[in-house]
Amino acid sequence: MTPLDQLRQVLAAVPRETLVPAGWVIDQLGDTTSSPADAGPELLTVSSLAALLHRAPSTVRGWLQRGDFESAAVRVHGRSWLVPREAVTGFLERQRGRRGPERSVAGGPQPVGDLGAWRKVRPKGGTA
Repeated sequence: MTPLDQLRQVLAAVPRETLVPAGWVIDQLGDTTSSPADAGPELLTVSSLAALLHRAPSTVRGWLQRGDFESAAVRVHGRSWLVPREAVTGFLERQRGRRGPERSVAGGPQPVGDLGAWRKVRPKGGTA
């Protein structure tokens, strides 16, 4: 039986006016040639992204509305967001860059700038 004949046989069992997802058709055909690499990017919902980042879903929605995921977020039917995992990686790298260099625990305490510098610029003879 040819693949086209298989497809016809599978679709014959479905009413004509039914919308059928391609994944369902592939499952019915028993296609084992597709690999995970062929699939699209892994998409995260707002709730799964919030759990991953240990933040509230409202915080994640705010980031999405602000465009912090470089337009990688997709709004589905005007209601929910789906974010590719690659966009999350980029977001985290940018967040780390804003905080400055990370301090290593193994290296011990890092020297801090002159904490008394404010005294040197304070006007003499009274309060500022």
